[in-house]
Amino acid sequence: MRKQGSYRGRRRARRRRQGIWTGNFLKMLAVITMLADHIAVAILEQGMMDACGGSGQLFQEFLASEEGRIFYITDRILRAIGRISFPIFAYMLTQGFFYSKNRRQYAVRLGITALISEPFFDIAIFDTWFYPQYQNALFTLFTALLVLMGMEAFRRRPAVQILCIAAGCGFSWLVRMDYWGIGILLPVIFYWFRNEPLFMAIGGGVLSAVDSAFLYGSAVLAYIPILLYNGKRGYWNLKYFFYAVYPAQFLILYLVRLWLNHGQWFAGFLEKSVR
Repeated sequence: MRKQGSYRGRRRARRRRQGIWTGNFLKMLAVITMLADHIAVAILEQGMMDACGGSGQLFQEFLASEEGRIFYITDRILRAIGRISFPIFAYMLTQGFFYSKNRRQYAVRLGITALISEPFFDIAIFDTWFYPQYQNALFTLFTALLVLMGMEAFRRRPAVQILCIAAGCGFSWLVRMDYWGIGILLPVIFYWFRNEPLFMAIGGGVLSAVDSAFLYGSAVLAYIPILLYNGKRGYWNLKYFFYAVYPAQFLILYLVRLWLNHGQWFAGFLEKSVR
């Protein structure tokens, strides 16, 4: 029989569940903030680079214009909002790890979705269907899940747990996954401090601040909804919706960029700005 933990640990868990927001709410918040980030990268940045014909010099001239400064501020705001998403996804991954009835099936679903998403990620972000130099964030979460499974299997052997973490971080760097080692360490911190929300927020917040330092440390805002999580899924079972929305949003953003480019929207904006 699985042990239920100490009285103190159960009280901490109860306190942690006294929040106001469900898992569905957190995931929807993560999806919306993620979409803001991807709109900035896949439509604004890539669309303007297409209009510039890939010329970095012309792009810099555009940014130096008045319209370019407005474009840059809009892009930075969207990217800063987008930094909120990954800590929430990482936290919900850890929650899924603890509450999943079948962790292997959970890992398989995540891995398959990462593979399906990759060409759509590549075309939306890098304007090519195959870009092996960088991998989407679901691969990072998939690797982090494998690390958590290894840590759980060797929970009485801290040295082996550390090796699992190091292997996950090294692999994420080797294949150039989105968020790299920080994307592995965040779920590890959520795993270690699952009954200590204050330490979890401090440890995760430091990593998130470092990761989003180029965007004013905005990722630390993710810990407000995380700390307000009530431990419940929510009324609707949206599990497969969240698997579907990740690849779908890349395809939609790519098609929107094609439509804007076809209408010469970015080209007209560039011509107006750089004379």
